[in-house]
Amino acid sequence: MTASGFGVSVGQSFGNCPKYIQLRQFHSVPLADPSMRIVQHLDGLDDAARAIITEADTFFVASYVGVDG
Repeated sequence: MTASGFGVSVGQSFGNCPKYIQLRQFHSVPLADPSMRIVQHLDGLDDAARAIITEADTFFVASYVGVDG
């Protein structure tokens, strides 16, 4: 990492791993106004979320923590 950014080395790409990496068609989706987003605090996943994950060929988990408190 440098003051101007960072570099990435690719160990595997679409040509090397077609079984697990699927080509996708992406499209831009306008972001909702943050003040209008509904916050949900859940103790687990509902049936709809489980179904989406079950049917997905790829799934990413991410988390966030605010440093202001």
